[in-house]
Amino acid sequence: MPIAANNILRSASLTLLLGLTACASGPSGSPTQARIDNRQQSTVETTAPPTDALDQAEAVYARTGDAYLRNQYLLRAAQQYADDGACAHATTVLSLLYPELEDNAQQTHANVLFAQCLLMQKDVDLTQLQNLLDASSRQMGFDRELDGLRAQLLFRQHRFVAAADALQASQVQTNERDKTLWDWVSRADTQALREGRREFAELRPWIELALIVRQHGLAPSTLAAQVNTWQRRYADEPFAQSLPDAIHQAINTPLRSPMRVSVLLPLSGRLASQGQAIKEGLLASYLATERLDREVDETPRLTFVDTALHSMDEVAAMLGDSDVVIGPLLKDNVAALQALLPDNVPLLALNRLDAPVAQTIAETEQASQVPDDTPPLLPDLSELPEARYYFALAPEDEALQMAHKIADSGARNLIVVADQSAATQRMAEAFLQTWRQRLPLAPVPALTSFDSNESLRDNITEALGVAQSKARIQGVERILNSELHSVTRNRRDIDAIVIFASVEQTELLNPIIEASLSPFGDEQVPVYASHRSYSLQRSKNSLRDLRNLTFTDMPWMLPGHEWHSLQQQTRTLWPQRSDTLNRLFAMGYDSYQLVPVLEHLRILPQTALQGLTGQLHVLEDGTIKRTLSYGKVAETEVIRLASR
Repeated sequence: MPIAANNILRSASLTLLLGLTACASGPSGSPTQARIDNRQQSTVETTAPPTDALDQAEAVYARTGDAYLRNQYLLRAAQQYADDGACAHATTVLSLLYPELEDNAQQTHANVLFAQCLLMQKDVDLTQLQNLLDASSRQMGFDRELDGLRAQLLFRQHRFVAAADALQASQVQTNERDKTLWDWVSRADTQALREGRREFAELRPWIELALIVRQHGLAPSTLAAQVNTWQRRYADEPFAQSLPDAIHQAINTPLRSPMRVSVLLPLSGRLASQGQAIKEGLLASYLATERLDREVDETPRLTFVDTALHSMDEVAAMLGDSDVVIGPLLKDNVAALQALLPDNVPLLALNRLDAPVAQTIAETEQASQVPDDTPPLLPDLSELPEARYYFALAPEDEALQMAHKIADSGARNLIVVADQSAATQRMAEAFLQTWRQRLPLAPVPALTSFDSNESLRDNITEALGVAQSKARIQGVERILNSELHSVTRNRRDIDAIVIFASVEQTELLNPIIEASLSPFGDEQVPVYASHRSYSLQRSKNSLRDLRNLTFTDMPWMLPGHEWHSLQQQTRTLWPQRSDTLNRLFAMGYDSYQLVPVLEHLRILPQTALQGLTGQLHVLEDGTIKRTLSYGKVAETEVIRLASR
């Protein structure tokens, strides 16, 4: 007996399935010509609610016994539910309709609807989405939809050029498509763009423009000339005659050439050594830039203000004629100063507002001594003047970058090991949070912490499953009353291990991991760490304990960078300088290099400054985002890995 449409809507899934089953047992045997006619009738457009389509499905099947036409109306109902955003109803209908579908076109239609609803969820199962697309047939009238869905899948997989190619094939409306195509192509890294130029001929104009912007975006006159040449080459392309506004703005915005630069640093007191290292880096950058610009008649003037001796009110009164301000270093000083500084005076703060107060510069040896007082209320970043920029060496950024790198590698089962210091615990939490956001359906990495060298071994062997293996061996020995010749096994599902610990702790931890991994595995389990696990001061013997470790760090701290002469000079002047102060020197150097190009980096977020501290981008809110390099310990030396 047929089930009424209202009952289908109100019933549980099982009732709906029974309704479909009841329909399937009705009359059958319609002629082939009638079936073709019914297919044509099923394409009649309707603006009626989904419930009407459900009623029509029941009625047409009761009248004709045509399961195909019934399913067509049910698909229409699911389509209308999906269009209305009622994906819970749409997926209920689709899930129960799937066993009834034998026609390829209907199966593809159902897959398309299910995939569209899947993309509306916060946590998207990309594997399920891939399976739906793989099971869908082309040439069934859904090519545009399938290409659009494939574009969304590739975009979420961070395969931006391939996503743009699929989007172009989907024939989305031209104005929307062009804007999105440019956005997606611009997100790809340089290597992906170069590979895409060979692979995706239809996208070549977009890719070449993206490469031009990537290479010349910080030089307005060169950018203008290169873009003009590109427009002549692709004069027949509609997109070539309507460039993105950001490119026009970058071409028409001159580089900043400040003559009066004020630098705010703690040059006395407990943070004097940190402030002095930044000052020395900034002066080295200033001198290098001045040598390149000797033809300029007027030389920029640097004024250093010791923030340990003055309140922010006093400092603000000293900055009246400044073209740009670099600093201050402490977070609460940043919040106080930007409220006092005129909106038209650019500020490059050496901290950012969302960084924890206790980790003021994120890298100082005395970070734990910074008072953890309640910070002042922070202004809404969206309401701040555009001339506000924030440059910080935040450890959480390393953890975020590492999470994306490991996710891109295909690893899914991780162990995260962290000591119990405040900074490394924050890094571990940032890593886990980023991992959950990037791969919401992947296993949550196991987190193990330790508070002493004694607990380190026990905790890591427990996490690796080695302790359980030893216990099983001992149990068998007791049963057999004899000693076994055995090898303990670690868990076989581990894809990678992540360490957030000091270099001394990592020197103890890495050999334990290496010894705990059984020889039965076909491949070596990669071990990742942050810059805290590596030091330039370590001997070759120490490096042996870190072998096979892959870690993030500034280019300045790794071999194979381009600043060899500068590095030799700094080693001669400060042979005993610690790694922390070396990194702060690099921060000072980059801060001065950033000043002329801050506006262009903000206008063109796909551009970057190649700095000592990393590849530097400016986000929309003025935050300087660092992309670090990777090093790997190979026996007794460190090699710099190729960037992707």
